[in-house]
Amino acid sequence: MINKNYKSKYQLITELHEINTTVTKNSFFIIKNSGSNKWQGLLNLTSKSLEIGFENIKYFIDHVDLIGYYGSLDTKNRLIKSLYTAIKNNETLILNSLVFKIHALIELRRGELNGTQVVGNSSDALRQIKSTRITIQDKVEKRQREIYSLIVAKSSSAKLTEVCFKSSAYVSNVIDSIVNNMVNYHKIARHHFEDGVKNNTEKILYEVSLLNKLLRDCICSVISFHKLIFTLCKCDPWNDKNSLEKLILLAAYLPFKVKNHPNGTDKDIAEISSLKENTFVQIQGVIFSTMEKPFKSSDVTTRLIVESIKSKKSISVYLPFFKASNYGISEGAYINLNGRIAHDHPDVDEDLVIFGDKIDNDHTYSYWQGLFLNSSAPLYRNIPGKLNMAWTLNIKK
Repeated sequence: MINKNYKSKYQLITELHEINTTVTKNSFFIIKNSGSNKWQGLLNLTSKSLEIGFENIKYFIDHVDLIGYYGSLDTKNRLIKSLYTAIKNNETLILNSLVFKIHALIELRRGELNGTQVVGNSSDALRQIKSTRITIQDKVEKRQREIYSLIVAKSSSAKLTEVCFKSSAYVSNVIDSIVNNMVNYHKIARHHFEDGVKNNTEKILYEVSLLNKLLRDCICSVISFHKLIFTLCKCDPWNDKNSLEKLILLAAYLPFKVKNHPNGTDKDIAEISSLKENTFVQIQGVIFSTMEKPFKSSDVTTRLIVESIKSKKSISVYLPFFKASNYGISEGAYINLNGRIAHDHPDVDEDLVIFGDKIDNDHTYSYWQGLFLNSSAPLYRNIPGKLNMAWTLNIKK
């Protein structure tokens, strides 16, 4: 950590410029190397960049108060602009590092498992993955709940800042375990899928999809912890001070957590045709094909053809205002989603389809954890397009 002694404005501006140059360069190299298939090199680069990003946050925390020592308003504004630029670019580096580290870890773990044999039955695998997923999820939520409890207890800004920083580092490290388990059980599910085991394969894939969702929640948590730190330090780089202050002001009035997002009635795709218009259902299956095209007033919609593992029946699912390719949703992936049935809808050329259900803001803002995860936007969103769904890697490869 850099000494918090007084520095000249020129020294501070120089240091912020150096930080900005370094993080921008590293982000560029991460993006450049992401398509090279040199996964170990990408893992090393992203891991090192995360170290740099976290060290920079320590620097920002230690130096933000120094700006107030300079008398000239013009000087303060110049320093604030330099600080905010460095903070935003640094958080972009952390985000890029997390996303592409996950990509590298997935490919490396797949390579390690290539050629290995799956042992054990599907029932044991289902029990194990569910237990593992709950254990990891509880660890992540414990860190979120700790901040919530400290806010409710009206702890000092210094204490909150310290715990936010430590929690963000902890959650970023949990990602490795999530990826390893996700890839391991994905391989197990694929093995049983190819062997024709239907019921337990579907349940294992459901748990794998929840691990994938937990990865997104971890990324959001890291960003939200950092944004809360900057709010406590009286910084507002993203002009979202009001939404972040709600995390502090509303904590005493909101429960930490509520039940999961409202889900439809669990139905196999074979049962959908007998149900009434606008029935709220939850379906799951393997994506047979994807298509992105303009739809009605939206810029783009995604049309998925989802095939049930159990019945082999398929149905088209429309996701307006959503581009599936941006989120790694592709043919061969397992997906579970909630939506409403439409018979003879005027905007589609099919007799029977499902329109993906969106989670409304009233639900998201009814509990503190929802506010916390949502505060990572617009840098990263844990619920893409507000759609109530989760998915896996390609089950067929």
